[in-house]
Amino acid sequence: GDCLRHIWGHRNPIVPALPKLPRGSHWKVIDQREFLIDNEGHSFRGSGMSELGWLFLPPSCEAAHTACKLLILPGGCVPPFSGTGGATDDFARYAIVNQIVILLPCAGWPVDLKRFPQNHENRRGMVDVYGQLAPEYATQLGGQMQPIGRMVRRLIGSEDLLHV
Repeated sequence: GDCLRHIWGHRNPIVPALPKLPRGSHWKVIDQREFLIDNEGHSFRGSGMSELGWLFLPPSCEAAHTACKLLILPGGCVPPFSGTGGATDDFARYAIVNQIVILLPCAGWPVDLKRFPQNHENRRGMVDVYGQLAPEYATQLGGQMQPIGRMVRRLIGSEDLLHV
């Protein structure tokens, strides 16, 4: 909860997490394939992004009139409800009572080693955090950040906002 308090707790207190998530997961599989194409039709396939990702949508956030927060957790892709515990489960236990939507874009899928010979982290299920794909790795033009940015724009209903 300390991470969430650091981000949002200065305005409103973060409600303590549920001891465990209720039955009937609020995790939904999302198809990331449509986001893996840039504006010119070039594919980001081979950049380590999976075809599938996850979205945690608390019931209180399903109503269009409810303002909810968005937390993005890019990384590997262990199914969040697998019972393995860990940070994803912890965030979801806080998210359900604090109106937080969680986007879990999945990385760790095949890497085109001809295009990205130095990309070792994605093969281990991690996101490129220091330029193994390209110098633009952390910008809106990065091979993983651009698809994640497109997912965020879809979620907030502003697909043309900051369109790159």
